[in-house]
Amino acid sequence: MPEIPTKRILMELSKNKLPLQENTLTIEAKQYIYTSEFISLIKDFYLKY
Repeated sequence: MPEIPTKRILMELSKNKLPLQENTLTIEAKQYIYTSEFISLIKDFYLKY
């Protein structure tokens, strides 16, 4: 997959010192072709999946 610039970054801040946790989620493999990881995340909210 070609490198595409990041469109969104989500950060969670806390007053407590916690170990850094970094995750990446790719939404589309190609235009309108969604990754299985993304589908598993949204399937409870959309009838299509």
